[in-house]
Parts: sequence; C-alpha cells; structure tokens
Amino acid sequence: MGQKIIVNGRVKQLPRVFRNEEELMEFLKEVVERVSENPEKYFMKNGRWKSNVRIKNLDLHELGIHVEGIEKITLKFSREGDYYVLKTAYPTQGKAIYQYESWSGRWVING
Repeated sequence: MGQKIIVNGRVKQLPRVFRNEEELMEFLKEVVERVSENPEKYFMKNGRWKSNVRIKNLDLHELGIHVEGIEKITLKFSREGDYYVLKTAYPTQGKAIYQYESWSGRWVING
C-alpha cells in the first residue's frame, strides 16, 4: 500500500495500488468469492476436502478481475471447522510488485 523501502542507501516509494484498507478488503472479498465459485478446483483433492489450501500465482484475469499493477496473487486458507478462513494473501506478479534480488542487491519489478 505504498510503503517506503531503502535501496542502496536511498529511500524509494513503492507504487500504491489501493487507496485505503476498505478498497483492499473489497478486492480480497471479490477474489475469495470468485475462487469459492469453484471449490472442487481449489479446495478438494481426489474427492476430499483439504485442511490447508495454498493457491499460488492465481491469475486475476482468469477470474475476470482487473487491478492496475497486479496480475497474479497467492492465497493461503486454513480449514476451521466447516469453513475455510483466508490467512494471508499477497501479490506475486505485476508492474506494482517489486522483488529483491539478493545476488545483485537490487529491487526489480516482477511483472
């Protein structure tokens, strides 16, 4: 959400994708609703419900969602009783996503 990082002694401003927490919550709610429309694909394996679910590199375009700067995200769910609870979500690819290359000591756009 527009954090500042230090790169080689300089302060850099990361791109802001969401204006506030409410906008982020609406985005996550929409993603979870779209994923929940197809539980067999994401939450079941061999006809059995998984206890922990990790959906890596979920393509937002396949879900029909467009957010400037984010193309793919990873979601992690945990089953609590009869329900799945979203534990964490983070972007993995897009113009607004920076990745640290430890071998070069640089931040690069992961998009």
